[in-house]
Amino acid sequence: MRAVGTQVFCASGPSAVVLMAAAAEAGLLPEAGRRVLLVCDDAPVPEAAPPWDEVPGFARLRARFDAVLSWNEAIRPFHPAAWTPRTEDVPLLERHLRRLWGLGDERVELVLGAPDTPPAQAVARVFTGAPLHVCAGGPADYGPTRGKLDPLLGTRVRQVLHLELIPGLTPALLAEFGTPARVIPAEAFRAVTGRSPRR
Repeated sequence: MRAVGTQVFCASGPSAVVLMAAAAEAGLLPEAGRRVLLVCDDAPVPEAAPPWDEVPGFARLRARFDAVLSWNEAIRPFHPAAWTPRTEDVPLLERHLRRLWGLGDERVELVLGAPDTPPAQAVARVFTGAPLHVCAGGPADYGPTRGKLDPLLGTRVRQVLHLELIPGLTPALLAEFGTPARVIPAEAFRAVTGRSPRR
């Protein structure tokens, strides 16, 4: 039986969705009552092309989630690559999004990309008390955290999940907070890219 609560997967592209789905199917994330994909299209002009979650072939990834939501629609007219909420607006925004997305007062966990840049940082700031799980998607995440991250955010990260791009090397992302790093098995990653969803 799944645990009570909702996991929100904040992804900026299909490759991030694949990585997050692989982490979930490998058992690296806590069980959840509901898993929701939050699409964050941070292209320079998102309106100039169809949303990446509507391109042919994405349906197989979409089917792994109980619902798909749009961050762009939620914060319009702001651009997700540049906007973060003001501190005084956070309580109102969280109440608004919980109502908009049907979250009520239930426990929320966030699965993000690197939390030191928007839109991941903006989502993490809105859901102030939510535990965070970070999926590190590329070679840049093997280096130190880019920029200075608010300790109130950094200490909420439970783990950094990553592919073993460099055997034996642990990513330095969020190491300043003592965040443990865990490898996403390559087999789980391949399964998500090449097989029907497991429910």
